[in-house]
Amino acid sequence: MSVAEQHLEKDGGNFVCDSCGKNKPTHFIQVPTDCWQIEPYETIDVAGILLCDENSCDVTAKQKFTSNMSKLTDVFKKLKDGAGKALCDCCTLLKDRDDLNRCSRCKKVYYCDANCQKLAWKRHKKVCRAPSSSAEEDAEVK
Repeated sequence: MSVAEQHLEKDGGNFVCDSCGKNKPTHFIQVPTDCWQIEPYETIDVAGILLCDENSCDVTAKQKFTSNMSKLTDVFKKLKDGAGKALCDCCTLLKDRDDLNRCSRCKKVYYCDANCQKLAWKRHKKVCRAPSSSAEEDAEVK
């Protein structure tokens, strides 16, 4: 049984194709929706595009997927070009890492100041995890 079939069966099968909005989906494409702003650029969330067997739906979805991947590649390039810089996880201001505070628990996200960290905490605490000892040593080196 495919992942799409498992997903549809679990949720009662009340879904339609995300492209045409008519037919019952038979497969899906995953699209990254959120990434950490520092290397190794881990994908932390994906969205699935449910598709039926119509060729036009598949073509449309692949065009959207390619567009999203192109945008994501541009974001990665900008981040890499800004080496030594990071985005505030709250206000998304790009600054030198030395001028930002890092989350003391996960060490993966940065904040302009304590106010930005406080504003972002409700969202960030859901994904914030202390790194393993080897990852912690690597984070301190950066």
